[in-house]
Amino acid sequence: MGDDLFWAIRGGGEASFGIQIAWKIKLVRVPPVVTVFTVHKNLDQQGIQFVSIWQNVASKLAQHLFIRLFFQNSDRGEVEVLYDSLFLG
Repeated sequence: MGDDLFWAIRGGGEASFGIQIAWKIKLVRVPPVVTVFTVHKNLDQQGIQFVSIWQNVASKLAQHLFIRLFFQNSDRGEVEVLYDSLFLG
C-alpha cells in the first residue's frame, strides 16, 4: 500500500467497503468576515412554505451563500425545519 491510498469509511452492509485512490479539493478564498446563522421554523411558523420557497431559489443562490435544511423533532414533539446558513462576507 502506498501513502496515496485512503480507506473509505466502511459501508452499510456486511463486508462492504471502498478504497479512495485520489482526493482532489479546490480551496476558495475566505473573506475576513464569515457570517453563520441558523433559523428554526416549525409548521405553525409556515415551515413548509419556507421549504417550498427554498427549493425554488436554492439553485439560484450566490456562490458565497450556503444554506442547507434539516428536519427534526422539536422539544415539544413538533416537526421543525432548521436552516443552517453560511455567508462569506
